[in-house]
Amino acid sequence: MTPAELLREVRSRGGQITTQGEDLRVTGRVGSLPEDLRNEIRLRKSGIIELLQREDGAAPTLLPKDGKLPVSHFQERLWIIQKLDPKATEYNLVTVWPFGTRLEPDALEAAVKHVVTRHGVLRTSFRETPTGPVAIMLEPDLVPVESLDLEDLNDAARKAAVDEAIRRETARPFDLENGAPARFTVLGFGADGAALMVAAHHIAIDHWSLSLLREEILAAAAEGTDYVARAPQLEYPDYAGWQRQQMDPARLAPHLDWWEETLRGHPDLCAFNADLIPKLGWDGTSESFEWDAEFSEKLNAFCQSQHVTLYMALLAASALALHRETGLEDIVLGSPVALREKPEFERMIGPFVNTQVLRMGLTPRTPFVDLLATARQSLLDSHPHSHVPFEMVVERAMPARRLNRSPLFQFAVVLQSAAGAPSEPIYGGGAIHDMTWFVRQSEGRIMGAIEYRTDIYLPETVKRLLARLEAILRHAVDHPETPVADFPLLSDQERDTLLSEFVPAPVEIEPAPWPKQVARQAQATPEAVAIRTGDHELSYAGLNTRANRLAHHLASREIGQGAVVGLCLDRSADLITAMLAVHKAGAAYVPLDPGFPPDRLAYILRDSGASAVLTGGDAARSLDMPDGVAEVDVAQALSHAAPLPESDPEVAIAPSDRSHLIYTSGSTGRPKGVDVTHGALSNLLEALRREPGMSASDVVAATTTVSFDIAAVELQLPLTVGARIEMLDREVATNGEALADALRDSDVTVLQATPSAWRLLLEADWAGSQDLLAISGGEALTRDLADALLERVGRLWNGYGPSETTIYSTGCWIDADGQAVSIGRPVANTRVYLLDEAGALVPIGMQGEIWIGGAGVATGYVGLPEQTQDRFLPDPFDPKPGARCYRTGDIGRWSADGRLFHLGRGDHQVKIRGVRIELGEVEAALLGIEQIRQAAVVVEEAGPDDLRLVAYVVYEPGSNMTVSQVRRSLRATLPRLMVPSVIMDLPTLPRTPNGKLDRKALPKPFERGRQREAVTTPPRPGIETTLAAIWREVLKVDNIGAESNFFELGGHSLLTLRVAKQVETQMGVPLDPRVFFFNNLRQIAAVLSQQVGPKNVK
Repeated sequence: MTPAELLREVRSRGGQITTQGEDLRVTGRVGSLPEDLRNEIRLRKSGIIELLQREDGAAPTLLPKDGKLPVSHFQERLWIIQKLDPKATEYNLVTVWPFGTRLEPDALEAAVKHVVTRHGVLRTSFRETPTGPVAIMLEPDLVPVESLDLEDLNDAARKAAVDEAIRRETARPFDLENGAPARFTVLGFGADGAALMVAAHHIAIDHWSLSLLREEILAAAAEGTDYVARAPQLEYPDYAGWQRQQMDPARLAPHLDWWEETLRGHPDLCAFNADLIPKLGWDGTSESFEWDAEFSEKLNAFCQSQHVTLYMALLAASALALHRETGLEDIVLGSPVALREKPEFERMIGPFVNTQVLRMGLTPRTPFVDLLATARQSLLDSHPHSHVPFEMVVERAMPARRLNRSPLFQFAVVLQSAAGAPSEPIYGGGAIHDMTWFVRQSEGRIMGAIEYRTDIYLPETVKRLLARLEAILRHAVDHPETPVADFPLLSDQERDTLLSEFVPAPVEIEPAPWPKQVARQAQATPEAVAIRTGDHELSYAGLNTRANRLAHHLASREIGQGAVVGLCLDRSADLITAMLAVHKAGAAYVPLDPGFPPDRLAYILRDSGASAVLTGGDAARSLDMPDGVAEVDVAQALSHAAPLPESDPEVAIAPSDRSHLIYTSGSTGRPKGVDVTHGALSNLLEALRREPGMSASDVVAATTTVSFDIAAVELQLPLTVGARIEMLDREVATNGEALADALRDSDVTVLQATPSAWRLLLEADWAGSQDLLAISGGEALTRDLADALLERVGRLWNGYGPSETTIYSTGCWIDADGQAVSIGRPVANTRVYLLDEAGALVPIGMQGEIWIGGAGVATGYVGLPEQTQDRFLPDPFDPKPGARCYRTGDIGRWSADGRLFHLGRGDHQVKIRGVRIELGEVEAALLGIEQIRQAAVVVEEAGPDDLRLVAYVVYEPGSNMTVSQVRRSLRATLPRLMVPSVIMDLPTLPRTPNGKLDRKALPKPFERGRQREAVTTPPRPGIETTLAAIWREVLKVDNIGAESNFFELGGHSLLTLRVAKQVETQMGVPLDPRVFFFNNLRQIAAVLSQQVGPKNVK
């Protein structure tokens, strides 16, 4: 090895090489520097000395201590943190050293005062100047040295008093501007001697310095006044001045370049999953651990055999645990670095620390020995650059900054290895990082603690993590070749918990199918209003009679059991009547949204094998009827059915019979039909009657399109309990103000909506009602939205489930408790598992794919046996014959109390405003356009609960196709919601070295939440400028032109309503949102100019 490589190797092992005249001094922990390495050092002695001399540069000089003194980069960073929050205590360090009868309290107090006099860093205050902070040394008597007499207390009371003193000191902020950064309390125990409690701010001391401080106190006690009379020595301000000289831009530039390149593309967040929503504070505590001597010795021996240090093994175990919990294959960890580069600094008290970032890559199949090598190499690579102040690295790397999370990394590993370090624990006043694993060795045992933020993690989570880290290392010692995905982290007790406590016991459900339940309700409350649409009301008896007659009519046309019937109707009582009639006839229905493109509706009819379509009115005009499919006008059919019997048709419906087909986005480029049975639907209705519950006194708003499976909660569930359905038309349901008025006027008590729709209501200044049950489903519910809803409603229930398991498979009540929003526990007769790639259960807290079994699992996909076989699989844990599971592709984790948390998707499927979209289907539609050679589609967040589809296309050479033409082509085959909001043309799609699409390298369409777009003609002053400003705010687009089209800039129908509201607020006139569909900004401004004068424009 070269001299430079030898230096890196020794330092990476925690050792040091320094010069002593013409000789080298090599130090390190026992066993960390093997003999062959020492021999290499001897052979390269002259080269190493020359290299160290070049490294040393100018020696530090003794500065006068009677004025303004320099501060180190580390001190400057901590000073800034304390200035931002003067009450912060996370950098407090508190420890208690028992001296027994070696020192009397008075002698101990005198020794402390002598040490404070000699080591000025303990009495340094920090003052602000125009160029930054400076250090000012205070007089020694300004450092508090107090006494606490505990002689008269028994052992228990004495311990309690000491613990209380520790708690008090950890929670007591330091006034760094006016006071000293250290406080001392002499604890008197009478005949048992004395102890010293040290409380210091990290700005003045580090863990190594605490060891030095204890030694200095003992020396001062032994030497008395001779200690104070020692010759002047270099102190920490001298080091700070030397460090500032070393940090000139020219010397730092190559190191900062290295950090920028090394951290390029690092994950924004690399943390264990949070239990709580992080706040802006850094309150924290710690959870201790201690490993037995046998394992500690075995682990150290293992590290020596692998030619790595214990610290490297701790890093590898941390990376493995993070990977298993988060699925990340790019791990970043925080690592402290001691900066005592020169012999003069070795005995100096002060904070000689910096923080570096270690980046490690791994895959599920990486053997642990390879991960150890990665950890070793990461340390070796970073060491030459570790002196660069952490804040400089942060500024250069420019990570996504979050005020409530640590930058660049969220988990740090610290091995406290000061020689002769006291064994007493060190207490902190908070958490410096999100989570820090402190490890030390004492008396042959490995011990320490995890310090963590209490606003992010719960104690049981940290205890579980400590147990897993130990389990990882215990397994690694015996089986180092094990791939990281195969480490057995699930205990037998946890397995029992997952398969018993987290799986609800089976319950009896209503055996009758939905139409029978409705008929029974009609008998019980015939005059009660079942459906109200505007001023029109339909009773339960009337609904049942109309449905029976229509069912008899369908039967007369040989539409019955085994048949599939399309429902293409506008929102009205006829829609529910038709749905009920199809079931009563023994057939299954497939809902068709009249707003979908005709080609898509025609495909669904052909693919489902529908023999007829129930339609009528405007909805009929949206249909392009395939051959062999009969069109049945509902109004005419009901008229013809008037003479037919009012009684229920004599049709037997079995739980295994098909109830309906729900078409969802398909990755193949075509929608796929989910085949749902009557048994699955009945189970869902029973589960929701239990929780969140519904009764005859409820008024349920029906706002969801019938093609969205959650519509069953609004259209079918109420009719089984005698509730009233308030049928709201599409225009009302998608207009926040109109919907708010309708909810109030109709006395609605139950409203189900997606988070996007809930935000629409909130933006309309909806006051809510404490009598309202709010159900959120279809997409992720955020904490801020949940809190806003809880201020306006009586109860909030959050549900989750794919169409393949019949709407809601899990759910729970949401409280205003600040915790992360859960998707709850399994509903009745539903089993949920989290499995890894090998199909094994994952431990509590770790992420896995959500598999759902039980009564709600659908039959499969219509006409797609291979996809059915791939996603619908035998239940590996249910002993019931024929039990099946659906692999959702969603990623989740369990909390210790059995709540499920949704963490995203494991594939390229997304949800936009509650509608499931396969990105592959959108990509297939793009590639179906002749002039497009390549295409990729991703989802980007433009704002809270505002996900947008973004398409990247590469046109064929010579193509002059425009974005507008692309959108026009897509609208012919895709629902409007699946048409990308942003379409960017690129010369080529970026690829990874192995030829795969590099999605991370695709240009971001939104910068700080705003879309970047070229401007052609600028808006004119007045109405156009005002309107452009409104568009800019709503669309998050920086540049708006006079000829811009709202929809081509990424707008959608819900956003037009927001613009209309802003126009009315700022200009005082209403704006019909429909003008957006056919006009550009200038044309819309012209419409407004006829209603508003310049004086009304704000």
